[in-house]
Amino acid sequence: MKKKHRKHQANSKQTSRPHFTLTRHPFSGVDPETIKAALIAMGAKKGEEFPALLGKVTNILKRRSALHILSILAGFSAPTPPR
Repeated sequence: MKKKHRKHQANSKQTSRPHFTLTRHPFSGVDPETIKAALIAMGAKKGEEFPALLGKVTNILKRRSALHILSILAGFSAPTPPR
């Protein structure tokens, strides 16, 4: 007995086009000057916090071996092999 080969017909559900939905950006209704003022305030706050953070990083770098720091940086910057 021979096997019969059937040609598969395209199912209308499988050949339908993808459905896209457009939505409004959450900040599109906010006044640009309000956003600008908020970003400037956040930048000023982070600017005040930066010297303390820089001091912490500098202290850590002074306590550790330069070769150890370089090896860590080299390990993090090395590309990962493809899987």
